[in-house]
Amino acid sequence: MSRTTRYAGKDLYASWTTATGTTTLTGDQRTLTWNRNKQWVDNTAGADAATSQKYLRAADTVAMTIAAHSDGTSEWDTELAPGKAGTLVWSTGAGTADAYPKYTCEAQVLDGAVTEDYANMTEWSINWECLADPTKGAWTSGA
Repeated sequence: MSRTTRYAGKDLYASWTTATGTTTLTGDQRTLTWNRNKQWVDNTAGADAATSQKYLRAADTVAMTIAAHSDGTSEWDTELAPGKAGTLVWSTGAGTADAYPKYTCEAQVLDGAVTEDYANMTEWSINWECLADPTKGAWTSGA
């Protein structure tokens, strides 16, 4: 079973924190898709009349697309390299306005792609795998 939540717009906030610092992921246009992957496994024994299922956690994934000026993304090559581990934070609604939902997950970068467009613009596509279920909180100023 998989449930997908897609966010887009100028009020989306996302940051990626690794051992070497925090990178705020901003751009003119961006989308963030959170795939909530869960799996139920049938563990009914042989000819049992009653069925039994067990929940297994399958890794959630987060995909983000950002259009940004390439002169402001120099550290992204290092910070968003495949295999890099850190903490991904995203907030919806009014971005960093108080009381809006804020999600956090320990994650690692699965892969990414950079498309060089025109007029010093690049499009970044980044995919993360959450190493644990994302937690939901409420945004507070300065957090």
